[in-house]
Amino acid sequence: MDWDDLKILLALARRRSARGAAQELGVSNSTVTRRLDDFERDLGTRLFDRTPEGYRMTQSAENLLPTAEHVEE
Repeated sequence: MDWDDLKILLALARRRSARGAAQELGVSNSTVTRRLDDFERDLGTRLFDRTPEGYRMTQSAENLLPTAEHVEE
């Protein structure tokens, strides 16, 4: 886990879409989805459920969010 992974988590939690997260981070949508897939694989857990309404945090993401916010500060 590194800061780039945590930035993806934070942006998706805030924007609820790969497009919004990509805009916030200044990267492409495909970069956001690829990085999220890699991060979830590394952690061995799903962080977001992909729904027609957007990305919804799982309990694993909610548990990791305070750490990400702390690192961001």
